Amino acid sequence: MRSLLILIVLSLAAAPAFAQILGPAPGTYTSLGGDFSEGVFSESWVAPPHNNGVVNNTIHAWDNGMGVEWQLYCPSLLNVTVILDTRDTNGNGFVKYSTDYTGGTLWLSKAGPWGHNQIDFTATITLFNVTSTHHYAGWQLVNIVSDIIFTGMFDPPVEEEQCFEYVLSNGAITGSTGMGMTLPAGYPPFLDYYTCPTGTVALGAWGTAEDISLTIYGDCTVATEPSTWGKVKSLFAE
Repeated sequence: MRSLLILIVLSLAAAPAFAQILGPAPGTYTSLGGDFSEGVFSESWVAPPHNNGVVNNTIHAWDNGMGVEWQLYCPSLLNVTVILDTRDTNGNGFVKYSTDYTGGTLWLSKAGPWGHNQIDFTATITLFNVTSTHHYAGWQLVNIVSDIIFTGMFDPPVEEEQCFEYVLSNGAITGSTGMGMTLPAGYPPFLDYYTCPTGTVALGAWGTAEDISLTIYGDCTVATEPSTWGKVKSLFAE
């Protein structure tokens, strides 16, 4: 009996360990550096007055390959704050806004530069902010340029908790249904906030997502959940 037990122990010791599911490789990846492609986005207008800046407008974005490398879906507009308004009495100038969104998911392909060809990665978004500058001429909106930052935590089953920071500079709205245009081919469909990520709506705006930087951090684990988010915030403050 003792010999049998020894044999079982030796057999278990010799057996290969189950492979761990690796998380995305830490590092900074940029579209300017050619690590991955720039993208395009849409923002659905789900409620009256069906325009920019309305609560529950919902974002959908993907790479120029229509979502084969990365995809962002379901952040919804929470509130808008006016930072600066320079328009004169003739309506010429610009208005700068800070817009907060809530919710959302980032998806990254396992074949991307961050991947190990094991599994695709998904991450839950914890902070999403857009700083946008709206340019006016004679009280008419003529251009919108935006800078976006969002952060979050990668979901299991990766082997350890990891967090990320995604920065998009010089995003530009290039059209909208409010201008009598139709969403171009290759752009992500307008998502319905109430059924996201399934279901679509007919109205919204779209544009280009340029100058993207994605920073993936290593182990973001600490003892408790509140302090975990505290560490994430400290990482992003560096």
